[in-house]
Amino acid sequence: MEKTYIFQNVNIDSMNFTNNRNDIMFEFLDSLAGSGQPCGTLLCSDVISLTMTTNLDDDPFFPQFICDISIENAPDNYGGHLITFEGGSYYISIICKTVLY
Repeated sequence: MEKTYIFQNVNIDSMNFTNNRNDIMFEFLDSLAGSGQPCGTLLCSDVISLTMTTNLDDDPFFPQFICDISIENAPDNYGGHLITFEGGSYYISIICKTVLY
C-alpha cells in the first residue's frame, strides 16, 4: 500500500485509549469550513508503537490542528499499518494491526 491521505486539514478533538489501552480512538473536527463540526473518527487497534512529539507551549488543550493524516503499510518486521499525523503542533506516528476510519 502506498501512502494514502485519510484526513487533511482537521483538528484533533479527542484522543482516547480504549480496550485496556491497546486501541486509540481519535475524533476530528472540520477546520476548513470553520464550523468546528465533527468530520470523522480514526480507530487504531492493537497498537504496537506510538510516537508523539508536540510543541504545545502556547496552547496545550484540544482541539489541535493537523495538516495531514496518512496511512501506509508498516515496515515488514511489524506488519499492519503505519499512521502518520503531520503538521500543526503535533507529529504522531502509530503502528497498529487494524485501522478503521
